[in-house]
Amino acid sequence: MIRRPPRSTLFPYTTLFRSGKYVYAIFQENGTAIIRFFFSQDFGVNWTATSSSLGTGSATGAFPKIITDSSSGRYAYAIWSDNSDNIKIYRSSDFGSTWVDTGGAFGATVVSTLPKMATDNSGRYVYATWIDGSSNVKIFYSDRKSTR
Repeated sequence: MIRRPPRSTLFPYTTLFRSGKYVYAIFQENGTAIIRFFFSQDFGVNWTATSSSLGTGSATGAFPKIITDSSSGRYAYAIWSDNSDNIKIYRSSDFGSTWVDTGGAFGATVVSTLPKMATDNSGRYVYATWIDGSSNVKIFYSDRKSTR
């Protein structure tokens, strides 16, 4: 465990469970474009990093965002634009300890950027939007039951 995430970051983004007990941070590592993720299960006192980054350790890109449900903090979702201009979405169902790729490279035919995400209180319904290379807004929807 570390006391805080590294300082040399780009596009830092944090979210937390409503009580503040579970805190999640995601960012692009400065100079490498590697997407890093840290989580805290003790109100931000101590932080734990995933093995190296989300997924296989080679997740790269920009504009990362992260959200969590407000009823338990158990479900977390991360989104970013990868180095091939695809949108990547990952999911955790264990307070950020492990992550699963939702199985898509969304926007693979055109440049996609500026992803945003929202979920309901339970973390079951997830919505994501981004802008593609033709300035069209794309919308992704999933419910937890169908993405397990």
